[in-house]
Amino acid sequence: MFAKTRFFLMLVILLAGVAFVTAPGRGAGELKLREALQAELARTDLAQVDAPLGRVALAACKVDADACYDLVREMLTVEYQHRKLYSVFTVEGFGKTATCYGVLTRYVCPGGVVDLQG
Repeated sequence: MFAKTRFFLMLVILLAGVAFVTAPGRGAGELKLREALQAELARTDLAQVDAPLGRVALAACKVDADACYDLVREMLTVEYQHRKLYSVFTVEGFGKTATCYGVLTRYVCPGGVVDLQG
């Protein structure tokens, strides 16, 4: 019985150590944010945008996704917190927010993007 308890305790300590060392950093969160924006740009069709100025902006973003990301990124509030075994990456802007949790080199965003309603 003591051997099983000791094995379980060692396993928990080992997993906690791995989680501590591999919690993704701010750069991984920024990369996930860039990938999400570029995927949304690729998915959105010009016909889906009603406003003429919006169509022009979307077309420009499709032509130069990196420049578009840089422009949009400046308008977002991003907060990164490293919490020992995991990290939290929160993005807010354009009336929306998303909170992602990082562990073992990956970010997961339960709930996705949520509208901010006051």
